Amino acid sequence: EEFTGDFCLFDEDGRIVLNAEGVSIRRLDQAALSFGEPQSIGLRDERLQSQASERLLDHAGIIRQATLDFQRLAEQTGVGIYKAMVPEVDRLSAMYISSALRKLGLPEETGRRVSIVSLAEQLGVVKDHERLLGRFIEILQQDGALRRVGDELEVCGFTRDEEPQALLEDLLQRYSPCSVELRLLARCGQNLSSVLRGESEPLQLLFPPDSDVNLEKIYQESPAARLINQLVRGTIETAIAPLPADRTLRILEIGAGTGSTSSLVLPDLPADRTDYVFSDVSQLFLFNAMRKFSSY
Repeated sequence: EEFTGDFCLFDEDGRIVLNAEGVSIRRLDQAALSFGEPQSIGLRDERLQSQASERLLDHAGIIRQATLDFQRLAEQTGVGIYKAMVPEVDRLSAMYISSALRKLGLPEETGRRVSIVSLAEQLGVVKDHERLLGRFIEILQQDGALRRVGDELEVCGFTRDEEPQALLEDLLQRYSPCSVELRLLARCGQNLSSVLRGESEPLQLLFPPDSDVNLEKIYQESPAARLINQLVRGTIETAIAPLPADRTLRILEIGAGTGSTSSLVLPDLPADRTDYVFSDVSQLFLFNAMRKFSSY
C-alpha cells in the first residue's frame, strides 16, 4: 500500500510552515521493520539520495572558507571598534535609564527608599513594560546608583553633572563609523520615559518614516552588519559553486527582518533558477519586503 502526493503543514493561524512536494509513503510490514537489509523510502527521484553530497561542499570545507573570509572581513569592516566602544555605550545607556526613571518620579536624594512592589505604579509604567523596568533597576544597582534593602530600593546617589548629550557628542566624534547606532540609541534614550508610560510606540522610534537613522540602516551600514552580510553572501557563493548549471537553487531565509542580508545576496543569485523564500514573524517586515524586492 503506497501513497504519493504533496504534503502541507499549517500552524494554528492557518499559515503554511512546511510544504513538501512529491512525497511517497509506503506501509511496511513487520519483517521490513526488523534488523535486516536497509529499506529505501519512496522518493519521486531516488537519485536525490546520492546527489546531495555531490551538489554541495562538505560542511568542513564551507566552514574553512568562512573562517578565512571572517578574518579578512573583520579587518576590512573595522569591527574591532566595538571592543572599545561597547563599555562606553553601556555607560551612555545607563545615563539615559537614570534620566528617564528620575523624570518619571524616582527619588534622587541619597538615602531615600521606595517600595519595589509598588514602584511600577508609582512611576506610571504600563504593565507591558514592567519586566523592562525590572531590568533597568538591575542596571542601576550594578552601577551603584541604587541598592536593594529588603523589599525596598535605596538611592545611593546619582551623578547629576553628567548629561547624556555631552557623552553622546563625544562618542560620535570618536566612533564615527558607528554613528547610526549611536544616534538611534540617543533617540530611544531620549524617549524612554514616554515609552515606559505607553505614550510612545517603540517601533516608531526604531523605524521612523521620516528619518535615515533607523534599524534598517544599522543592519546595512554598521561595521558588524557589513561583516555578517558579506560573510553570508560569501558562504552561499562557496556552498553553491559546485551546483550544475541546470540545477534549481532553493534558499530559505529565516528571520529576514529588514531584508538587509537579502539585498546583498539576491543580486548574485541566478534569477532563472533560484527559489528564494523570505520569511519573518512580523507582517510589517513581510509587507515592506514585497515592495523592496518586487523586481525579483
